Amino acid sequence: MEVNPISLLLKYPFLPVYLVTVFLAIWRYPRYFDTLLRLLPVLFTYTLATEILGIITYEFTEFSIFLNEFFSYYNWLIYNVYLLIFCGYFFFVYYRVIPWRAARTAILIGSTLLAIAALINPLYQSFQYEVQLGTYITGSAVLVVSSMMYLIYRRSVSGRAFTDRDLLSWISLGIAIFYSGFIPITIYRNMHAPTGLMDPVVVTRILQVLIFVMYGCILVGLWRMRPQRVFLSN
Repeated sequence: MEVNPISLLLKYPFLPVYLVTVFLAIWRYPRYFDTLLRLLPVLFTYTLATEILGIITYEFTEFSIFLNEFFSYYNWLIYNVYLLIFCGYFFFVYYRVIPWRAARTAILIGSTLLAIAALINPLYQSFQYEVQLGTYITGSAVLVVSSMMYLIYRRSVSGRAFTDRDLLSWISLGIAIFYSGFIPITIYRNMHAPTGLMDPVVVTRILQVLIFVMYGCILVGLWRMRPQRVFLSN
């Protein structure tokens, strides 16, 4: 097995961004260790590990998680599980942070819809070998709505369009931008999956830009944040 680190980094340029995010989240941990965001270092580490495992299983078939050689480079199982964990964590955070009854009801409904989609989707798409389209669309849409509701709530509290010292505001902005673009990309990929063709370069580049924007927002938020223990512990 030959490994060219430079070529891998050029193909997956977002990996260093994930690594920097993990380190910065740990460094800033004293500013939010007793808030609802205290699990961020764990989540970001899990994100980095998921991407590394996904790349390894895709690029090096000898490390496949499946015994069947036909599915040796399939890694959707890893990402299907990741989406559910990522959505579940932020649904919980938004539900606890936003005090509006209507917003909490919407998040509960969205969480229920995601659970239903996660149960139904495997009936027509393999959870191990295929992207769970219904689950991805539902989870992404609810994340976008939840993050936007939080930004609206913060505006009502602070009186400003954007609170640049609030970590969750930056995270919410990144989530809203990324998943708004991720939904059409996921639909496009699913439509063309039966053809067996690789994604066009432009689609891959757009996805990478969205990743950079999302984690760029998170990094800025971690860097500029003030201690928010009272606000997020409510």
